Amino acid sequence: MTLFGKILIVLNLLASMVFASVAVMVEMTHKSWRDEVMRPPAEALAQGKDVGLAEQIKAKNAQIATLNAERQKLGTEKNRSELELKYRISQLESANNQVTEQRNTLQADQAQKTEQMQLALERQKVADDRLQKNQEEVEKLREEINAALKDRDDATKLVADLEDKLADEVDDNAKLTARHRQLLDQLSQYKIAFTDARRQLDQTPPRLDGVVLASSDEGFVEVSVGFHDGLEKGHLMEVFRKGATPESNKYLGRIRIVRVESDKAVGQVIPEYRQGKIEKEDHVATRLE
Repeated sequence: MTLFGKILIVLNLLASMVFASVAVMVEMTHKSWRDEVMRPPAEALAQGKDVGLAEQIKAKNAQIATLNAERQKLGTEKNRSELELKYRISQLESANNQVTEQRNTLQADQAQKTEQMQLALERQKVADDRLQKNQEEVEKLREEINAALKDRDDATKLVADLEDKLADEVDDNAKLTARHRQLLDQLSQYKIAFTDARRQLDQTPPRLDGVVLASSDEGFVEVSVGFHDGLEKGHLMEVFRKGATPESNKYLGRIRIVRVESDKAVGQVIPEYRQGKIEKEDHVATRLE
């Protein structure tokens, strides 16, 4: 029910009450209706009675006019309120449409973000798996590096020990070199004395041929002929390597017999005659043709 309808009901109620009051008064009092209707306010105040019905109706009409003015004012305010409400509703609907569009956009963005987040989570899982694998490989490499470092330390210690031993060997080698030079000097002197003695004896070895049985880096050569063949200590023998033809034979050097046994002998290479490395199976002879 609208405000206007409520006002009409109130007015009707008031009018009904007025007419009912009038009817009751007429019924209860047998007074002059003219006085009762036309009694002015001053007289009613002097007599202590109610004003006339005409004045009451006039007052009621004034009240009704006031109520009608208020009704019109309220109607105007209602219309203005309705217009404002419609305008507000229009604004709210527009805002609601914008909010709906924003919500749809946000939902689409949220769906896209959710998909991107899912993809990122999958990539993160792959990255975590790869990181775990890399960490395991790093741990394995760390263990290998530690083992390599330990091996390096052991090798360094071994190298230090070997360097110490090498220094000792170098020192010993220097001493041996000095002793070797001393022995070479003595040997040279012995050679000179032996050559002089051999010249004095003028001994000539018989014609002998043999092969090298063994050879050492110290210059000693074992040959396959001995004193049963007529070889004696101090004899000289030539060492050579046979080729395909006599012209391709290679001369290797001369040895001096220093020890003789029945079927073999040991000779020492004369350094000034050395022309190659003497090996097993090379040939020896007291004279070359």
